[in-house]
Amino acid sequence: MLLSALCWLACLPGYAAATGALDLTGRPVDPFANPAKVRVLVFVRTDCPITNRYAPELKRLAAEFAGRGVEFWLVYADASEKPTAIQSHVNEYGFPGKPVRDPDHV
Repeated sequence: MLLSALCWLACLPGYAAATGALDLTGRPVDPFANPAKVRVLVFVRTDCPITNRYAPELKRLAAEFAGRGVEFWLVYADASEKPTAIQSHVNEYGFPGKPVRDPDHV
């Protein structure tokens, strides 16, 4: 029941503004600010072999749903991962979507 309530709260305007997500320059970013039909939040790490093996499938899904109002976001929740390493990871594996950091696990 509590989980359902939290999911509904996340849909409310203003609630999402407190996401705590940061772009790679350290500025706050709100993945829920743009009107999208669907937002796909993929939680990743630069050193995760499963994440890295999943890159081709994420690219395929992003291509399949391009133009249908679907946004892909890569959420790096490990506070020790540096923005330069994250950008290198995105470039190396060709991940689709926008990378964001969530160092406070909000």
